[in-house]
Amino acid sequence: MAIGTKAAGTVLTLAAAFALTCMAALTALAEFMPYLRSGTLVDQKVAVLAQGVVEPGPSYRSERMVLADCSVALDSQAGGALPDDQWLNLVQHCQTIAQDITASEPTFSFAWYVAARAAEGLGDGAQMTASLVRSQSTAPRQAWLALSRAKLADRNLDVLDATAFEVYEKDLAVLVESNVSLPWLGARYLESEAFRQRITAVVETLSAENQRRLIYAVRAAGR
Repeated sequence: MAIGTKAAGTVLTLAAAFALTCMAALTALAEFMPYLRSGTLVDQKVAVLAQGVVEPGPSYRSERMVLADCSVALDSQAGGALPDDQWLNLVQHCQTIAQDITASEPTFSFAWYVAARAAEGLGDGAQMTASLVRSQSTAPRQAWLALSRAKLADRNLDVLDATAFEVYEKDLAVLVESNVSLPWLGARYLESEAFRQRITAVVETLSAENQRRLIYAVRAAGR
């Protein structure tokens, strides 16, 4: 009787171990599946996102990867060259991905940015500005993300409300302090009189060192 009980216990232990192994394998597959489906080329990412077949896995890393694919696809020439119905599929799918992530992770600032970019693609100015504000509020000092937000806001100034415009100015202040964004700031300064006035007003509130950084960026862009 004791032997039978011991054998049954061993079987249950092995079954539980097997089940855990299977669950781990399925989780790993879910994590890796977005990479397998989207590929490495921009055209591939655009195609599969437009088909709506890519979903993020359960981890932050997988979510971040799919959001990055959406960001690249939405800004790509390949995405812009899609027929209208496929472009709409791409934008709506990326919007759904971003909104699903922010619903469960409301501090995921990159997801809020992708939601804003998708809203721009759909012509939804109110949703775009609201998502920009949420992105900035959850990551006010990340320069790479501030640059993405500033570029999006800069081409949609006519739909920004007062709060979103304040966020835009805060992002510009962050960008002056970041080496990675100085080339863009310098180029925009030379391209647009209106931008020159905006960035000058922002920089006047910053330190002398940051004012010199902008001067350097403009000189470098003009060479």
